[in-house]
Amino acid sequence: MPWYWPFENDSMSLETYSIHNPSMIEGISDDTILLVLLTISLIGVSIYYSRRQRNTTIHADNRQNVEAFRERTQQNSRADVTDETSSYIRRPRHDTCPICLTDSSVLSVETNCGHLFCGQCIITYWKYQMNWMSGMHCPVCRQSITVLLRCFADDETTADNDIRETVITNVRDFNRRFSGAPRTFREYIYDIPVLIPHIIRQMFTVQNLAWTYRLRIILILFTVIAYVLSPLDILPESVLGFLGFFDDLLVTFCAALNKTGIIKRQTQSMVLTSDDIDKNPELISTTDYFEGMLINFRPLLLTDEKKLAHFLENLGSQTRKFSTRNGYDLNEARDLCFAINRYDKLRLVALINHETIIALFEFSLSIVENEYKRFSEKYGIILNEVTDMRFGPCISDQYQNRHFGCCLFEK
Repeated sequence: MPWYWPFENDSMSLETYSIHNPSMIEGISDDTILLVLLTISLIGVSIYYSRRQRNTTIHADNRQNVEAFRERTQQNSRADVTDETSSYIRRPRHDTCPICLTDSSVLSVETNCGHLFCGQCIITYWKYQMNWMSGMHCPVCRQSITVLLRCFADDETTADNDIRETVITNVRDFNRRFSGAPRTFREYIYDIPVLIPHIIRQMFTVQNLAWTYRLRIILILFTVIAYVLSPLDILPESVLGFLGFFDDLLVTFCAALNKTGIIKRQTQSMVLTSDDIDKNPELISTTDYFEGMLINFRPLLLTDEKKLAHFLENLGSQTRKFSTRNGYDLNEARDLCFAINRYDKLRLVALINHETIIALFEFSLSIVENEYKRFSEKYGIILNEVTDMRFGPCISDQYQNRHFGCCLFEK
């Protein structure tokens, strides 16, 4: 019986009301349904108006500081900012950075108040202040910033450069310093229109795709359990008896098939192919130290032809004797770089400080018939009949007999 019912709560009136005024969903009162719909509507309206009324104009109290910071930044790195801005494409949100006024923010960072800035701009603005150890207020709305959210574009997420790493490190440092500060319940409510869309966007990124699969499986299981326990059945047990369990069994069976398909697709997506490596070389790239030197171990790229040519030209005669290369010049280097993701071959290179190639490792993922004869006659190497791939290492002369290859593959 609803709260506004004006008459006496006797049994006769209760039965009369339940018969002539059934609820929209059996077992759930209309008041509960109305409350849920009203809550969802309020959250949706608040998100809509927060996005619609977003302002990118600097607050009057901060205008002088931002102008001074903007002039200083433009004088120091005008050319660098222009080049980097033009190199990034496919922004997730085309918001103008209020600080540097670029058409599309670079390495975007969103504040808890919903304003978007270039990552380097907001970090530099934070540390430009005299009292930067006490936190930061938003340059636009003057609200206290308690968390910075990364909103990088797809190409920015996979890019490997010093600016990106600096932004990520400083964002983590800021969040570690100020995210745990005591806040009022009202401030938590104000953060909902920003945090919920950010969480949804992060769920469908490449890095969090596995968690999305797991969440999907959990939701399917909870839906099946709720349907089996719910009195709302397509075939109710109270009317059909044992036959009423048929729809429950059918829903459970369909959910099991769906879950099996999800796990199978997830397992298949975890298997790396040469196409995956060609599209994203960072999947099998690593960086570590060997005898005090920074070594970058990654797939060969199209842009490595000059570095590879220098490596091949400096190989000694003894090393060339055991190499399977047709030549040791720029043309051979171009052929190797051009043949990336072809002929079932995977080529990995080791570089010092991302500049000088000191090793080339080639994996042949399939062997043709004439390979057995060629290796036997030319190199005196007898390949086993069950061999389905071969490995060809080629290490620079000065790094041989130093366990360099073993160190790389152990990492």
